[in-house]
Amino acid sequence: MPTALERQGDFTQSFTTQVVSGQRVRYPIQVYDPLSVDSSGNRTLFPGMIIPAGRQSSIAQKILSYVPLPNTVSDPTGNATNNFVPSGSQLDTMPILTMRFDQTWNNSHKSFANLRSYHQTGIGTSDFHNVSTGNVGQRISKGIGLDHVWTLSPSRVLDLRFI
Repeated sequence: MPTALERQGDFTQSFTTQVVSGQRVRYPIQVYDPLSVDSSGNRTLFPGMIIPAGRQSSIAQKILSYVPLPNTVSDPTGNATNNFVPSGSQLDTMPILTMRFDQTWNNSHKSFANLRSYHQTGIGTSDFHNVSTGNVGQRISKGIGLDHVWTLSPSRVLDLRFI
């Protein structure tokens, strides 16, 4: 999650890391101004790694209003890495119906049929506890299986199956 400072456009404390020769090296996040380019055609950095309030996107700020602040300490690989643990839970209902019918017609002919029905409804977590997260999903599966075994001789069996 973006930190409180990053939400204000201040990236002075922002960093990432990379392992170089077995050692974790820390690199500051650099924020480039997309509207300014130097004489060589390269973008220039925002002074002090701070995006002025007047240059921040109102759309991005609106999106950030739906994103919570970090609620746990970031791991050592960056200042905003794995810094949010959701508190939501997920509710799944999964009624399953399975039936099997067996029939022995005689010593040479045996059959079975099975019917399967599965209906899962999952109400996903609302990790941010607002309209931006959470979902409802359904999975409906139905099936039938038929099998007939015919013993043709003591050494030959024919098994016909449809699933």
